[in-house]
Amino acid sequence: ILIKENFDSSGSQLMAITVMYRSKGFNPEGGDWHWTKYEPNGAVSTMQGMRVTGKVGMCIECHQSAAGGDFVFANDR
Repeated sequence: ILIKENFDSSGSQLMAITVMYRSKGFNPEGGDWHWTKYEPNGAVSTMQGMRVTGKVGMCIECHQSAAGGDFVFANDR
């Protein structure tokens, strides 16, 4: 399980919290990662009227560029 706090450009205001966790067989093409993005009030974020949770295409597209094929940028340092 990975948890990322998303702050504004000043680093002072929490904009969202993103949670990633792996579940074997959930989505092999997406590294078996499940994504959910939460608003600061705890509600699941929405984009274009859809909840940002589960097999989130924009998350998968970005994270598949992480080195090592693990979908995790923290390991790239």
